[in-house]
Amino acid sequence: MIMLWNRREIYCGFSNEQFNRALDDLSAKGIKYRYRIVRTGTIATNIMYYVYVHKRDKEIAKFLVGKS
Repeated sequence: MIMLWNRREIYCGFSNEQFNRALDDLSAKGIKYRYRIVRTGTIATNIMYYVYVHKRDKEIAKFLVGKS
């Protein structure tokens, strides 16, 4: 289970395409993940995407996300 104390951030950015690609790559390899979407501003023009994995999966997940 991915909890606050054992999760590691592997993606943080504004790109919806890269966010979705990261989730697809993680799902294809069977790596469990959690994500968070933060909307900033009054009109929510800036949307920040965060993807977290368990700390034991960090290295392979960073490789997959960095490759895509």
